[in-house]
Order: sequence, then C-alpha cells, then structure tokens
Amino acid sequence: MRSANTKAATLRTRPFPGKSPCRATCDGGVIRSFCIGCGDYVPKGQSRCAACRLPTRQPDNRHPVRTTNRWIRLSKKLRRIQPWCTSCGAKNDLTVDHRLPIGRLEELGISLYDEAALAVLCRSCNARKGNRYTAEDEAAVLASVNAEPRKRAIG
Repeated sequence: MRSANTKAATLRTRPFPGKSPCRATCDGGVIRSFCIGCGDYVPKGQSRCAACRLPTRQPDNRHPVRTTNRWIRLSKKLRRIQPWCTSCGAKNDLTVDHRLPIGRLEELGISLYDEAALAVLCRSCNARKGNRYTAEDEAAVLASVNAEPRKRAIG
C-alpha cells in the first residue's frame, strides 16, 4: 500500500494520467515536457503544441505620439478650451490634429506638442483633411509659432 506522500509525489511528476514521467523527460535523450492544452509531448522550453498554440497578437499600429500621457493631457486641454470643430462647428466626437504633417513639423524644427501647430477638428473633418496641407497652413503655423512668447528656462 502506498503512502500519501508517495501518491502526491507521483501526481507531481505525472501531470496527465497515462503519461510516463520517464518518457516525458528522457525521450531518446531529448528532454521534453507536456503541452498545457492537451497533454501531448512538446520540446522543452515550449508550453503548447502547434495545435494548442494561441494566436499571435497583431503589432500595435497606434501612432507613438498620440498614445503618450503628454499627448492625451494636451488633447483634453485643447478640446476643453475649444469645444467645437474648427472646420464645421460640430460639438461631438472631437479630435486634435496637427495642422501640418508630423514629418513636416520635424523638418521645420517645431515640437509635435506645440499648441500653435494643433487644431481641434471633429473626426470626420480630420479624416477628410488627412495628411494634406497648403502653403497658407504652413505660413500660419510658422507665424503663430514665431509670434508665440516662449517660457524662459529658470536656472
């Protein structure tokens, strides 16, 4: 008759009934383990077999600027200051848009978080505008950025 300690030790080494712990650990010199989904043997270092493997997550395609806490706070601030769309006057589903494309702002040396280079638009106007801009838009952004008084660094 087996003792309780021996039975518990057997259960620890045999996670699935009917699977030999010896075959699981030394199958032809290759150390193997059990799939956590179905209990079949898998190479050591893997937790699931090909049939039980979870689908891979898609890469995160969100824009890196618009997911920072700084951008979220700035967006809320601008939408609180101006609660309507600059183009059509709508008051719902507002977003904050860069008046010039981000690449162009970087070329001009303008910060992506500069309020003078941002505009509050509703989602449909923002989508309609896309990545387009005119020379007048660029001149207006440059004029407002250059005219805006800068905070002086203390220290």
